[in-house]
Amino acid sequence: MNNVILKDFWRSIKHTKGQFISIMGLMMIGAFALVGLMVTGPDMRDTGNHYAQKLNTADLTVICNYGLDHKDTQKIKQTKGLQDVEFGYMTDTVIKHSHESFRIFSKPKLVGKYEVRQGHLPAKQNKIALADHYSSRYKIGQKISFTEKKNILGTTLLKRKSFKITGFVRSSQILSNVNLGQSNSGTGELKGYAVVSPKAFDQTVYTTANLRYKDLRGLDSYGKTYTSKVKKHKKVLQNALKNSAHQRKQRILNSAQEKLAPQEKKSNVPSKK
Repeated sequence: MNNVILKDFWRSIKHTKGQFISIMGLMMIGAFALVGLMVTGPDMRDTGNHYAQKLNTADLTVICNYGLDHKDTQKIKQTKGLQDVEFGYMTDTVIKHSHESFRIFSKPKLVGKYEVRQGHLPAKQNKIALADHYSSRYKIGQKISFTEKKNILGTTLLKRKSFKITGFVRSSQILSNVNLGQSNSGTGELKGYAVVSPKAFDQTVYTTANLRYKDLRGLDSYGKTYTSKVKKHKKVLQNALKNSAHQRKQRILNSAQEKLAPQEKKSNVPSKK
């Protein structure tokens, strides 16, 4: 009986050889696609984790338009479970004679570093490194200029508006070249970013803080455990800095009032006739 079935089986294949090969090919392609899909996810996560580890990507970033003065930085440094924190500067600008929003960061030493794709990072305050996706429009050695509107304090953060390009980089925190986020300059949609020396900023207080936590090291950055712990750290940090912006604003107003007080006093003194 088994021999009859086998003969019939092979006879059927022989008479429909083309269909059999087509079906087998489709099954193999499906199997390969399934294996590829199962392997691609973990491989992409491993690549992302390695990239984040290599560049010491920040777990959380604090940005304050009013700036982070000594009291604010001390609050952040006292955050429980903190491994590293690095303070820096950031401002939104527009490429001159355009509406393209550009975010300029100060070059970090430890946390949230940049991957250099061409050239090198800037060392002097008149040098700049642009986002890698701008390498097709600009060349190393070329100059680029920006326009910067005054912030809520009535000042601009950059000492200069024109820079010489030293290289092209990729950010450890802005991974997409398509949707980079929102900006308060230009069209409101961020188109690019750049890195300059901290000396290029004319600022006495920091505007950003990049934080890394001890209990997040070695975890899968895309896993549920990491995401859950980040949310807890974020909540703790938000509670610690809950009134910081208002308090910082009040300190600025008080400082301005102290400077204006002597002038107001002089203006109120009756003149002698």
